[in-house]
Amino acid sequence: MLKNMPKVMTPEIMTLLMEMGHSDEIALVDAHFPGYSNAKRFYRAAGVSIPEILDAILYFFPLETKLFADKPAFMMAVVKGDSMDPDLMGEIESVFKKYDPDYGGIEKLERMKFMERARNAFAIISTGETRKYSNVILTKGLAFPDF
Repeated sequence: MLKNMPKVMTPEIMTLLMEMGHSDEIALVDAHFPGYSNAKRFYRAAGVSIPEILDAILYFFPLETKLFADKPAFMMAVVKGDSMDPDLMGEIESVFKKYDPDYGGIEKLERMKFMERARNAFAIISTGETRKYSNVILTKGLAFPDF
C-alpha cells in the first residue's frame, strides 16, 4: 500500500508506465475499442473513465516535448456525419493542462490511422468509458530532460 496513489492506478499499470521508454506510446481506449485483439500488451481499467485514468497517468507520466514531436497526444477524429459528446474534449484538455499548461496539444487522426497507431502502441489500456471518440494516445517523454 502506498500513500497518495490514485485509486484507479493498479500495480500492473504503474509497472507498465515504468517499463515504457522515451517515445513509446500508450493508448487509453473506450469500452467499444477492440483493444484486446489489437494490443501488444493489454490492460483493463474497468469502470474508469478516460479523464480519470488520464489524470492518474499524467501525475507520473512525462509527456513528449515539442523538441522531439509536434504533438504529445493523439485522439480519433470524429467521423463525418457522427458526433462527439460536447463536454468530452474540454474534460480531456483540462486534465492535460492541469499537469502542463503548455503541453503541445492533441492531434486528431482519421479513424483507421488512429487504429493503426494504437495497434503499434507499447500497450493499450481499455477503460469503462462509453463516450465515442474518447480514445487518447500518449507519447512518453523524458523523465529527466535536463539530465
